Amino acid sequence: MPHIVVGTFDQQAAARAAIVALANDRFDPRRVHAIETRVPAFDDAGEPVPPAPVSDDSVIDHLRNFFAGLLGIGHDVSAYAAAMRRGGAVVRVDVDDQPEAARAELAFAKAGAIDITRRPRH
Repeated sequence: MPHIVVGTFDQQAAARAAIVALANDRFDPRRVHAIETRVPAFDDAGEPVPPAPVSDDSVIDHLRNFFAGLLGIGHDVSAYAAAMRRGGAVVRVDVDDQPEAARAELAFAKAGAIDITRRPRH
């Protein structure tokens, strides 16, 4: 039975590490999807420049589209939006069964996925 596994990350680098881990574990890359705020630019000294603030409306619209048909139209995406406002990212992987879901969850946990139910939504 098909499942989705979602990982939410405080940092985009951690989300990218999770995607690499999924690829290394032979997950089909066509079934791995990510949404993140724009990648920070670097200044002349090579130091990262914090990303510009992202409006709540655009983040929420992106997340609703990202989860369209998966979590239901009225699903509350505010916890995911809060992570993205802080510069994070959300990764979704479509899996075929529970053992594959468990492998994806492990990859997300090792890469530093956060528990959005325990984080403030501001």
